[in-house]
Amino acid sequence: MKKWLVFLVWMAAAWVGKSQTLEATVTRTALSVGETLQYTLTLQNAQGEIRLPALDDFTIVQGPSISNSMQIINGATTRSYSETYWLRPKKKGKLTIPEATARTSGGILKSKAITIEVGEQRAGGGAAGQNLGEFYCQAYVSDRNVYVGEPLYVEYALYVSQRVYSQYRGNISAQSLTIDDSEGFWSESLDISETWDNEVINGVSFKKYVVQRHLFFPQTSGELTVGGMNIDARLGGGFFQRAKAVESTAPPIRVNVKAVPPSSEPSKGTFSEIEVKTSIDQSAFRSNEAFNMEVTISGKGNLKLLGEPQLSWPSDFEVFDPKVKDNIRMNQYGESGSRTFEYVVIPRSAGSFQMDGITFSYFDYKQEKYLTRSTPDFVFDVARGDGEGTQTYTYNSKTDVNILNQDILFLKTGATRLVPPSTHFFGSVGFFGLMSLPWLAFGALVFIRKRKEQERADVVGTRMKNAGKVAKKHLANAEKIAQTGEGREFYSELYRALTQYIGGKYNVPLSEMTGERIKNVLTERTNGTLAQEFSELLTTCEMARFAPIVSGAVNQHLADAHSIIQKIEKA
Repeated sequence: MKKWLVFLVWMAAAWVGKSQTLEATVTRTALSVGETLQYTLTLQNAQGEIRLPALDDFTIVQGPSISNSMQIINGATTRSYSETYWLRPKKKGKLTIPEATARTSGGILKSKAITIEVGEQRAGGGAAGQNLGEFYCQAYVSDRNVYVGEPLYVEYALYVSQRVYSQYRGNISAQSLTIDDSEGFWSESLDISETWDNEVINGVSFKKYVVQRHLFFPQTSGELTVGGMNIDARLGGGFFQRAKAVESTAPPIRVNVKAVPPSSEPSKGTFSEIEVKTSIDQSAFRSNEAFNMEVTISGKGNLKLLGEPQLSWPSDFEVFDPKVKDNIRMNQYGESGSRTFEYVVIPRSAGSFQMDGITFSYFDYKQEKYLTRSTPDFVFDVARGDGEGTQTYTYNSKTDVNILNQDILFLKTGATRLVPPSTHFFGSVGFFGLMSLPWLAFGALVFIRKRKEQERADVVGTRMKNAGKVAKKHLANAEKIAQTGEGREFYSELYRALTQYIGGKYNVPLSEMTGERIKNVLTERTNGTLAQEFSELLTTCEMARFAPIVSGAVNQHLADAHSIIQKIEKA
């Protein structure tokens, strides 16, 4: 018995030791000089002292912020201890945050090193970089002087002071948000992190949320305008706090777009760091046998606009249209990667053939001059194939091309349905059916359009009608959050689902959404018991956002919300 007990204790200790980790994470891996990022070190299932790495390339703006958490999932308990620091890079370039260490009872744990890409400081719109108040939005561009075709990074962000953010406990929602059009640009959208970052502006701590990120490629020279942004938002709201309406406008930004200087040679466009490579899948060639040739153009710039390179193929070569393969990445520093053109080529006769190499001339926006990249000439020594002199071709390739040794292709061998010569389509039932289809379709479109106009005119009625659908979407989102173990975020989403449902169902403005008002509305429209259940669930959500969460209660509260909404819909 003692032996088994020792064995089980040893296995448990080994399992715990395996689960001990030190994880390093950052909120962003690409930023500009002057911006900040959050660097978090999380120690799981272990106790010990975390030691910061040498942060020679960064300044610690704030921290550490310490947090402890515990999760119980399917009976398994996970404990975490985290330290969060706010770092500001000292210079541009690719910077590295070295690995951190933690000394624990199980030994020394190490995190992974993280590479951060830091670019030039951005140019803002209006009073950029200044404290415009405790709530404001701002548009940024990476540069105010660019060439036609040069990538321009554009960012729209919302700033809330740390004081206001804490006062309203992060309960900030946009009621309307508009971004003006930017004429004269080719635009590519970039992903956003959907998290609040910390940033210090003139010594004041702000919370920053990136609304949109784009890469703009100017298509014409002159003074172009990057559109501004306007936002109407609501701060707070709930049983314990009255909502406050705020708004802010980010002015547009004027950008000077310089024309590309004229060139004596045809240019492929505006790029940077271009390289041209070719590859052929075989070294020996035979007539009537296919081979594959790839041309890869790599570098930085709007590679998606690259067209097929001009090649002077020998007249005895049969060449099929190329397949295009892209390996392109986009971030705030532009578009980079490669575009590959894959050709299937069939020499139709034997002999020695020469073809000029590829010449690629472009304007380099970083060096501000024209550059040319070229490849050596191609020489193909084609041996006589087995089928040369006949009409039988051999073909084996990765492509979908098939050359068959038949004079007539695609003979139809199945049964054919014959129609008597006296049968005419004109005047038949099918003829009149097809003639009536356009009128039926036109009538259906008129009916649908009138129905849509009525719904748009009756805003309140449409909102009340769709309240249940909107609530189901919020509840589904709350259920997803519950699976991640984020209890407070779950109750925030559940609270939002319930209040927006009542607001839409009974046309109650969000600014008047108080517990007493909701209870009175439900009592008038349904019954006192249902109103009491709804109010108690709202109170539970409100308290759970700021108090410890009872394990296992999340699923019950989600089921209660579904049940109450179904009862209201039936009532």
